[in-house]
Amino acid sequence: MRKSLLIVVAILGLLNQSAAQNNAELTTLRGYLKVPDTVPIALGTKTSRLPTERPLLLYIDTAGDASAANEVMQLIQEVNKKQADKYGTIEVVADVAKANLLLIHYEVAGTRRKATDTTNSMDPALGRGQTRNVTKADVRGYIVARKPDGLEILSRYKNEVVVGERRQELRDAFSKLLKEQSKAEKH
Repeated sequence: MRKSLLIVVAILGLLNQSAAQNNAELTTLRGYLKVPDTVPIALGTKTSRLPTERPLLLYIDTAGDASAANEVMQLIQEVNKKQADKYGTIEVVADVAKANLLLIHYEVAGTRRKATDTTNSMDPALGRGQTRNVTKADVRGYIVARKPDGLEILSRYKNEVVVGERRQELRDAFSKLLKEQSKAEKH
């Protein structure tokens, strides 16, 4: 009986810790979205869709990560130039309140750490694989749609990345949503 009670207490402790992490995550996200606690933020479902208004008004905040911002901007230029008839036009706005879709990408504070990265490529001079010291960090990203009753998270990711490498996560997540919506509209 005592063992069962300990297991239940441990499970409840993990659930509370998870809820606290989710609250901290939402608090951080609210800061990037510039919305108060009173605005509901819901997690989207498989049937959630991008806003249908065109042009799609997009707010982008990559927390100063120029690589992530550049990758998304390249995608937007490609869509507007070559695929506007398929996906509609996309306009980037500087005011979060004017956007109907928000793209957020940031490095999680306090997660930078030194790591050793070993590659399998052979260095002919050394006759072995290469090892290099890198800095890794955790990043999070969100694609959030404005809905009449609040905000809805359509897509999110959390990845461990090598600092200084190209940041394509946000671009890929946005591109995937565009393609999924296009497929759904055809059916």
